Amino acid sequence: MVKKSVAIIGEGETEWFYFDRLRTHKRYRFQLKPTFPKHSSWQSLFQDAEKCKAQGYDKVIVLVDMDVIYNTPQQDKYQKEKKRIQKKKIQVIETNPCIEFWFLLHFLQTLSTKCYENYEAVVKDLRRYLPDYEKSKKYLKNEKLYRELFDNENLSRATDHADQLLKLAQETPEALHSYTEIHEVLKLLDSFEKQSS
Repeated sequence: MVKKSVAIIGEGETEWFYFDRLRTHKRYRFQLKPTFPKHSSWQSLFQDAEKCKAQGYDKVIVLVDMDVIYNTPQQDKYQKEKKRIQKKKIQVIETNPCIEFWFLLHFLQTLSTKCYENYEAVVKDLRRYLPDYEKSKKYLKNEKLYRELFDNENLSRATDHADQLLKLAQETPEALHSYTEIHEVLKLLDSFEKQSS
């Protein structure tokens, strides 16, 4: 049997550590390669994704933080390029504003539709549950973070919240919402794992 491979292109260390720890935690039988981009612009992420596709990865996923895109005049250009690379079977996964919003959803007991403008706003609320949270290598290497995030109850709660918020964002695109599609990556990886067994 040929070993399947998945490339995940994220904007920085946080995404890399999260998916690397997920790979270890889930013990996937396929190759999962989180990548570390040289630049975090969506243009360079898309270029890296196309390179991975050309290298023969079975699945290529790009993680995009939308806070930067929503706050620049590049939104139309981004949407056009997104459609172009999706035609090449590259999956684009968005989070508004950033991956820390996905982390926060693990701890909210009830769904909140609060819209976060940026990383700082999300982290302020996230620190209610993870008081020491910071975007540093030292913190992101800490296994305690992933024990909390990969806890079945917390993960299930985050997925439910993410599903509901994503539907709301799709139903009312004219309004700005905080949302994430990261749960879709987890579903995809689980289905890939079933195909690999």
